[in-house]
Amino acid sequence: MYVCGPTVYDFAHIGNARPAIVFDVLFRLLRHEYGAEHVTYVRNITDVDDKINERALRDFPGLPLNEAIRNVTEKTEKQYHADVGELGCLRPTVEPRATEFVLPRADGKADMVSLIAQLIARGHAYEAGGEVLFDTQSMPDYGRLSGRKLDEQQAGARVDVDASPAHQVESSSSSSSSFQLMLGDGIKCVLWLWCVYACSNACDHHDHSCV
Repeated sequence: MYVCGPTVYDFAHIGNARPAIVFDVLFRLLRHEYGAEHVTYVRNITDVDDKINERALRDFPGLPLNEAIRNVTEKTEKQYHADVGELGCLRPTVEPRATEFVLPRADGKADMVSLIAQLIARGHAYEAGGEVLFDTQSMPDYGRLSGRKLDEQQAGARVDVDASPAHQVESSSSSSSSFQLMLGDGIKCVLWLWCVYACSNACDHHDHSCV
């Protein structure tokens, strides 16, 4: 069972309790139904984010960015675990951190940069304006889960729209035909992709199927 976990840029609020409780109930139900040894609960720690980067640079200006990020997020992650523990939630089986899977790894597990490179090579993503964007038009089933049609999406609903020779691209997020995978500095990677490979790595490691 894969769950997108907290973005630990600050302490948890009441809204963060809902997914922790909901998926804890599901985790317990699955363990009861199939046996604890047959259920792997994966919940990532998202410790790479614009707010985290800004806070890390502000609070620890003399440190390398990754080290500064760790100083910020270790405290908030620890408090998150304490908070959900007070709610009576079980700890996940696996809890990978996003920053540990950005660049290629010595153990061969999937990383964000390599996966994005594969998307570009297969024609599902492209570079524009110093960013890498996913081309939703290359995925016929895009929007099927939400029941929303691609041609009904509104570009610029959340941010300003900029022009791109390949597609109409929003400068900091998604448009109706594309959404951002990585900024030019390589620090910010889209979190849904992080969810995909974190789940894949965990399931490969535990020899289970993820749902």
